[in-house]
Amino acid sequence: MTDFNLMKTVNGGLHWDTVLTDSSLLWWSDPVYISHQEIIMAQTTYFIGDTIKVYKSIDGGDSWNIISKFYNANIGNTVDQLTLTDSLTGYLLSFGSLLKTTDGGYTWSFIKSVG
Repeated sequence: MTDFNLMKTVNGGLHWDTVLTDSSLLWWSDPVYISHQEIIMAQTTYFIGDTIKVYKSIDGGDSWNIISKFYNANIGNTVDQLTLTDSLTGYLLSFGSLLKTTDGGYTWSFIKSVG
């Protein structure tokens, strides 16, 4: 299986460092910055169980930890958008389903299907 890498640059793209490697076929959300050092992103293992993983970095993206991992029959196989309204409350849109967190991404509740 192919590894997929999340890479980071600090010099305008002259040099890139791999900061996260995953061996599943992925669909990533755009990163959401809580602060200069805290970043949250979500990804799905496309066609491999449709599991959503939410990653968080507290060091500006140098390292990443999974803070939640879940499968829900109400969600699909893509992470379309992740947004936070503050450091604790956020929304994840996945293939027409809306989920909400109130603890910074550690747990998620299904809200509704959107068309």
